[in-house]
Amino acid sequence: MSPDKKPTKRKPQSLKRERTSFERALLLVSVASIAAVLVGLFLYAGDTAGEQASLETTVQRTGRLIDGGPEVLVSLTNQGGSGAEDVVVEVKIGEETREVSFVRIAKHEERTAAVIFPPEAEGIAEASILSYNHP
Repeated sequence: MSPDKKPTKRKPQSLKRERTSFERALLLVSVASIAAVLVGLFLYAGDTAGEQASLETTVQRTGRLIDGGPEVLVSLTNQGGSGAEDVVVEVKIGEETREVSFVRIAKHEERTAAVIFPPEAEGIAEASILSYNHP
């Protein structure tokens, strides 16, 4: 630095400086977006609070034999107001029983699984829900 020039001191910028119109608009949009998300979450939680999943099962024989045994399609439909997790469905043909697990089923969703029974399984195919968890 040359001896004839004095060092200039900069004024520290204050947090209370005048904001530009762009900064004000950006702040307003950000605050409005956060408020909209919070209101949406609050309304969603109030709308689905206490509602349970309404699970229904249907069973259909495909007519195919796999290793000599009948193949059965099990459909799980959730018509309720919330999802279900760890759903266990019991499928029976006569005395033979199989269990099918579904990890998660959202509301208004349908899931299907194929179940294979041994060749000696005879009778009407039936399905029932053994258990599920409410998330």
